[in-house]
Amino acid sequence: MSNLSSLVLEALLQSEATLSGERLAEELNVTRAAVWKAVRELREAGFELDGATNRGYRLKKTDLPLRPETVRMHLGPDRDSFNLIYKPSLTSTNECLKALAREGAPDGTVVFADTQTAGHGRFSRPFWSPPGTGLYFSFLLRRPVPIEQTRLLTVYAAVAAAETVDGLCRRQGKETRTEIKWVNDLYLQGKKYAGILCESSFQLETQTLDYAVIGIGINTGRVRFPAELSTLATSIGNETGSSPDRCELLAALVTRLSLFTPQLAAQSVKDYAARSYLSGKEVLVFPQGAKPDASPGYPARVLGIDEDAALLVQNEAGNTIRLTSGEISVRPVRSDKH
Repeated sequence: MSNLSSLVLEALLQSEATLSGERLAEELNVTRAAVWKAVRELREAGFELDGATNRGYRLKKTDLPLRPETVRMHLGPDRDSFNLIYKPSLTSTNECLKALAREGAPDGTVVFADTQTAGHGRFSRPFWSPPGTGLYFSFLLRRPVPIEQTRLLTVYAAVAAAETVDGLCRRQGKETRTEIKWVNDLYLQGKKYAGILCESSFQLETQTLDYAVIGIGINTGRVRFPAELSTLATSIGNETGSSPDRCELLAALVTRLSLFTPQLAAQSVKDYAARSYLSGKEVLVFPQGAKPDASPGYPARVLGIDEDAALLVQNEAGNTIRLTSGEISVRPVRSDKH
């Protein structure tokens, strides 16, 4: 989208009245023909504008396309502290933002896309990212946090996302209860609807964080999943019957992420444990380095999550094991019928 189209869009977003082409041209110091061309570009980008000769233009402000301008309108007084970068399609928002971080991108940089062609989570597992039905973004945290105080980044992000989604749904009259599958997946009604991937780089000389990229993918719209995902995945729209405003959701999420401190992260562990999807379930445990597709894992029952966000499981010998890494798979419910 051209710079003029962005300026026209911002003017329309800020106005409750119809704006004439003449007024827009005067305010932006361009010709009326240039304004008309910018309006046409906005319409081609998916914005709905009422407009006719001698009547001017008025923007429909519901179900707006995901763009920096439409996200910024939902941000608070610190909106200028965020560097919002939108791309219609990316291989991965995390990969894009990591490249920008290595080039010196500042704290608060956000990369978001309408679709990802190679979105992924832990262990490089693919995250299905079709256009128009999800929110796919990465947030850059660049602060001199001691290395040992960054271990709860994923915990903080998971709680922030769960509370933000549930809060937005509640304001829309829909009650949801997001659960968190250790370590980084969000669940509704027993199915995954979002995933989180935190990737960090450290300053070894000072033993502090150089930067962290927090990637979050959320299925927001009503989605028909591929057969192989239909029993495992869901979306906010599928569970509630309506889709949240992606612009408002992204603004709320990046605001929460920007508030990260080690102290707030430590305080979020209790909420993380209270939302545990795994507590009480029979699972298979795959220790760090074991590949679930190539290793049988060992059976256990999940006891809960401790004060350091480690997963507590009890193996078949009755021993309690504390897990700080690895992978968990829920075991199918066994039938007693013969």
